[in-house]
Amino acid sequence: MIFFIVSTIILFFCFLIGIGERKNDKLIEANGIKGICTVTHMRAADRFSEGGKHLYVRYEYKMGGELYSRLKTYGGWKHLQDAIVGMKYEIKYLEEDPQKSIIYLNHPIVSEYKNIEKVRDSLRATGKYKYKEWLKNAEPIESIKARYPEYFR
Repeated sequence: MIFFIVSTIILFFCFLIGIGERKNDKLIEANGIKGICTVTHMRAADRFSEGGKHLYVRYEYKMGGELYSRLKTYGGWKHLQDAIVGMKYEIKYLEEDPQKSIIYLNHPIVSEYKNIEKVRDSLRATGKYKYKEWLKNAEPIESIKARYPEYFR
């Protein structure tokens, strides 16, 4: 019985958080400023508690000389091939609250494909790869080149 009550409370709060995130996303979509970010980590994981799969993408961007780092969670793995560690993507963020942002994995900065290896080397050198599993999950550059040969010519 206690398990049922606790589970219900947790689900209710998750629902409220989801509503808040959708509200923030709409606000950012309507009023956000476009920018560029870099995916620094990516991890796909099974979520046994919910019986689903999730993709976690960490990205960084600068605004006003300050570096911001955000984590975006996607339900399902449909964005798995879109999230490339070391790649740059379009984002939108709120000028008055730069922590609120949205990454657009379907809008990579095409000219940056050639720089993925350099960015990854830089991330390694600065210690951005804190956890080995994040680095393990970075797709090998050879398979990225095979998937997008037109961007590496």
